[in-house]
Amino acid sequence: MFVWLVTVRAADGGSLVVTELLRERLLPVLRSQPACVGPTLARCVNCAGESTFLAYWNDRAALEAFEDSPAYRALLRELTPHLRLPPKRELWEVLAG
Repeated sequence: MFVWLVTVRAADGGSLVVTELLRERLLPVLRSQPACVGPTLARCVNCAGESTFLAYWNDRAALEAFEDSPAYRALLRELTPHLRLPPKRELWEVLAG
């Protein structure tokens, strides 16, 4: 199993747009992926404009296929103009649970 974390930092004045895109567009797409478990959106308490979307994936190939999918790529293109920095992607392998 893998933990997939992607952190984004909204540009000044872009927090609402970023949050809406992640909540209304990304989360439903993630929930529709059979190998994706428990997709969640979290906002940093001490970091203005920073959010992380995270999920557990049962299959690394399915995750990589999702990241290459037209739906995810289109969302990233729509999100990018509202970000201060490019999204930071991390993939962690779960060793014990």
